[in-house]
Amino acid sequence: MENRKTYLNSRLLKSELAEMMNINAPELSRLLNERIGMSFFEYVNYYRIHEFIRLAKSPVIEQKTLLGLAQEAGFQSKSTFNKSFKQIMGCPPSEYLKISNWSFRNFVFTKVDLAVMGYKSCWVHIFSV
Repeated sequence: MENRKTYLNSRLLKSELAEMMNINAPELSRLLNERIGMSFFEYVNYYRIHEFIRLAKSPVIEQKTLLGLAQEAGFQSKSTFNKSFKQIMGCPPSEYLKISNWSFRNFVFTKVDLAVMGYKSCWVHIFSV
């Protein structure tokens, strides 16, 4: 998934990913559920969210809207992106980016630090680009 970046395909199907892995779609579902605890869409969107964050840390953020970055990361719709982002990161994308501007300056905040600053639900994750 990471090497080929198949998650960037906004129309990626479970059957396509399964075929790339030389297994059938039901087996892929079973493995994802049992080993990772995610559905196919949760798994794919997890990678898309991390791609969005990588893009948001790059100069490309100055040229695109949040929706544009989300689409470049593989999301087809704004609602799916917002729902997935909040589910995975614990806060909306705009709040995450506001908080992460501080983190990108060599600070890493924990959930406790964020609670003190008034952000009770958002985890800030720093990913290497």
